[in-house]
Amino acid sequence: MYPLSWFRCCGGVVRDSTRFGRILPLTCRLQYTKMDCSFQEQFLETYSNSDLVRYIHECPTLSASIRRIFLLSPNLVAKQLIAAKAPDEIAAMKLSNKLHIRVPDIKRVVEDDRNVYVVMDRIHGTTLQEAWAQIGWLGTFRLGFQLRRFVHVMRTITSPTAGSLVSGKCDSIWLDDYYKLPLHATPEALTSFICFWLQYVSKRSLGQEARSSRSDKQFVPSTPASLVFTHQDLAPRNLFVDNQRDLWIVDWGSSGWYPKYFEYVSMQSFDASNWGLAARLRWFLFNWVSVGVFRREQRALELVRSKFIRYPIGRKDIVLPAGAHLNAIHLRKPDV
Repeated sequence: MYPLSWFRCCGGVVRDSTRFGRILPLTCRLQYTKMDCSFQEQFLETYSNSDLVRYIHECPTLSASIRRIFLLSPNLVAKQLIAAKAPDEIAAMKLSNKLHIRVPDIKRVVEDDRNVYVVMDRIHGTTLQEAWAQIGWLGTFRLGFQLRRFVHVMRTITSPTAGSLVSGKCDSIWLDDYYKLPLHATPEALTSFICFWLQYVSKRSLGQEARSSRSDKQFVPSTPASLVFTHQDLAPRNLFVDNQRDLWIVDWGSSGWYPKYFEYVSMQSFDASNWGLAARLRWFLFNWVSVGVFRREQRALELVRSKFIRYPIGRKDIVLPAGAHLNAIHLRKPDV
């Protein structure tokens, strides 16, 4: 058993109440006043699956609104995953670990009827989002070059098809129209998707929208020969700085095989509007140092997303046979 005052949450991170600077990689605005978990770290490998799941649920969660993270011990946390998505995220974490990227080490994986629980190391540090105001310009470049090294290694690992590592599902906000892409989509299918939406004009649209669509064609990116291992959510909340000022990457649920510019575009989608001018400039420099700059591709994906949000079934006649109902996904044409 751990003391009742073991966890105290303040300032957006979970801190050890007995030692300043011991910070848990979690975000909340809640204070824990008791710790009733009977989990004992030294018995992790000997617990049965059912006992471990029971102990996990005994432990406090991160907050009332973030209930997928369980605080097990001073050195371990457990993350609850949806069973259908768990293999992709676990595979991404294991691959990253093999590539010597700093990610929490997975200690054990258990499941019940509906969920998978990943027990992993606790990072003693704070989110980059919480630390951003204090790290300064030199810290920005230092951490940016650490992330650059990780991303460079990730980009050396390629795949001929897109999507998550196991399922092949393209789980991306940039490819998320009603029909999505097929599993293990080819680079050609991905480029075709982007090209379609850049040129798309609704039948009810006015001439101005049609003219705008013709000008949008200039942003069509080239088709990559292969796709690279991509995290796709390198927002400051998913980057941690430990007590030695080393950078860690967490939350690999959106990772997979995508064009290398997806990393930059996804980082740019982070809302830094509440930061000051200097902080926003440092964020741009951090992006530039770590993943490069792909302004043209950013413009293309932002246009694509804005269109399929407005017209989600716009690809119906491309994806389904003529006359098919818009929900007849089982009749889907191959490779579109």
